[in-house]
Parts: sequence; structure tokens; C-alpha cells
Amino acid sequence: MSHEQASRQAYVERILHLYRQAPETPARASRFDRRLAAEFYERKIQVEQVEAAILLASARRLMRSPQAPKLERVINFFPLFSRDYSSSRSTFVF
Repeated sequence: MSHEQASRQAYVERILHLYRQAPETPARASRFDRRLAAEFYERKIQVEQVEAAILLASARRLMRSPQAPKLERVINFFPLFSRDYSSSRSTFVF
């Protein structure tokens, strides 16, 4: 395994771990979740930004009605991201 592949795999595992630790998320991530985490790696979204988005989305979810749907996919957290192609950073969008 190359260094790049190992870095990518470690990043994806870290994102999925953060996701699984969030309240009201499934204990297991899906293939789709893994693919999306890999896309974040390719887009160079920092782990800290993903963690902040997960915390924000979790807090928002916990403030909603108990009847509101659970956050069952990583994608539910990430209308929060958009890529700012004019710079080298990702930004939050609300």
C-alpha cells in the first residue's frame, strides 16, 4: 500500500469514526458513507472541518422534535460543505 493510499484510508476511517460517535447515528457506516468520506479526502476537506460539521448537525438534530428523522447517512451532515474553487479552503454553507 502506498503512502497516499494509507493516508486516504486513515482519513476515511477517522471521518467514519467521528460520524459513528455522533448521537443518533447508526453503529455502522454504509458503503455510500465510505465513498463520501473518500470524496472529502479528494476535496482536501480537513478532518477538523468535518468534525465541526458533525457536531453542528448533531446539535441541530438534538434540538429538533423527537419525531424528526435520524441522521442515518454521512450525507445528511454535508449540505454544510461547498468547495470554494477560487481558494484552497473549504467553507461552510448554511
